[in-house]
Amino acid sequence: MDRDEIWQVIDDQRLSLADLFDDLSAGEWQTPSLCHDWRVRDVAAHLTLARMGALPAMGALLRARGNLDRMIRDTAVRQARLPAGEYADLLRAMIGSRKKAPGITDLEPLIDVLVHGQDIALPLKRARPMPAPAAAAAATRAWSMGRPFHAERKLTGLRLAATDHPWQAGQGPVAEGPIAAILLLITLPAYTALEHRTSFGAWDAVVTVVFAAEGYPENPVKGDKIKILSSERAEVRAAGHTESPQAYLLHAGTSVDAQGDLVSAGGRVLNVVGSGADLAAARAAAYEMAGMIEMRGGWYRHDIAEQASK
Repeated sequence: MDRDEIWQVIDDQRLSLADLFDDLSAGEWQTPSLCHDWRVRDVAAHLTLARMGALPAMGALLRARGNLDRMIRDTAVRQARLPAGEYADLLRAMIGSRKKAPGITDLEPLIDVLVHGQDIALPLKRARPMPAPAAAAAATRAWSMGRPFHAERKLTGLRLAATDHPWQAGQGPVAEGPIAAILLLITLPAYTALEHRTSFGAWDAVVTVVFAAEGYPENPVKGDKIKILSSERAEVRAAGHTESPQAYLLHAGTSVDAQGDLVSAGGRVLNVVGSGADLAAARAAAYEMAGMIEMRGGWYRHDIAEQASK
């Protein structure tokens, strides 16, 4: 997409969001969004701040003691004090303007409006189609930019492939889905209910082993660094030998710390999924991959599907 096309989509999305805002009830404004601890009202408020200038942004960052995530949260909370009826007007006033926050490309406002539009629409069960070419451009940018998404680290061991657009990224067994769903998987830590199809080829059996944090389930420890050891073995085997099992990871309770390291953020940290021609092969693939995970105090059961695979 060229620059004019990108901004045309941004304008179209802002206009349709403004129309949606006009239709929300008082209760819907208070609905939890897909952003953790953000209501629909908070997300709407955040979207109206997309043209914040350098001086206001610097002041807000100073008040947040240099923490960008806190700055974004704090500015949205302050903006959320406005009457709900003002958000639609503020969005409409932005249409036709290409002003954006300092230090970002044209693609960040595109990511913002596409993803946050779904943050709002999905919990409200409102249909909100996402144009595939725009979603692909946003996904490419989000995949490559590291902070704040760290998509390559979060989705290690998977090759994402869109079913409705020529887009793919990553290495490993193929996880397929609409490009809109892939964009949400890349950008939203809370988007764990993604309905995407995973390509298992001709495999007839699948086994999942949960890799858990120390202290789970009573008092799980958070913030421990996670390292995947030699995961290329499983990926190469799956790609190059059609008769071999395959395995991959689904992130359940993970996050990225200030240094960009993958860390635990919940009790059930990773779901290790193995597949194969029978339960024994699928179980072996899952446990081989589980053995490649290194995390202080991390543990998993060793008896999953043991009896059934005999």
